[in-house]
Formats: sequence, C-alpha cells, structure tokens
Amino acid sequence: KLNNDPTHELYEKLYNHWVKGKKEGMVTPKEAKDVMGISDNERADQTGPTNRRSTLPHYRPGNPYFYPAFKIHKMKKEDLVPGATPPARLITALHEGASRRPDVFLADKYLPRTLR
Repeated sequence: KLNNDPTHELYEKLYNHWVKGKKEGMVTPKEAKDVMGISDNERADQTGPTNRRSTLPHYRPGNPYFYPAFKIHKMKKEDLVPGATPPARLITALHEGASRRPDVFLADKYLPRTLR
C-alpha cells in the first residue's frame, strides 16, 4: 500500500477541470452531470450553479488493485511441471480509477469521428 495514494488528489484536480470547463462552455451542464456528477442546481442567492459533487458511489473513484499476468510462454517445455513458478508481470487494475468516466466520455464523443 502507498503511504500517500494520489487517487483522490488526482480526482480533485480532474473535477476542478470539469467545473472550469462547464463554466467556460467547453462541456454542457448535462455532460458535466452525467460524467462527473457535477450539480447544476441554483444557489440560494441565485448567483449561479452550486457545482456540488454527487454523492452517488458510481461517480467516486474506486481502489486500484494489482494482479500478476503469468508469462507461461517464456518457460521452456521441460520447465512446465506442477509447482513451477513462471515469470510474471504485475498489472495495475484501474478500471475504477479517477479518470474512468471522463475517458469513456471522450472516447464516445471524439473517437468515432477520428475513425471515419
């Protein structure tokens, strides 16, 4: 485990970029709500949206975890015996990472155009 997990700090920076993008018209309020859970509710004094975070769990980043990918193909045939330890590569699973939802949004919005 890391002493200082940067996931939440990265999520904060990403969230602030999305709020700025919403204020400057780069993304619509609906896109900001759907992707990052940014509220579009009006403030009590009617000075603009609150831009509060949604409390729904699917907007929050999850915890990354690690798993090995065994490289059986690197072993010689005679070394493949029960109990043998194959070489492995450690992989980080970030499917619940801080940028998961924005990555999907960008891929859905811009990738189809570039593939044409």
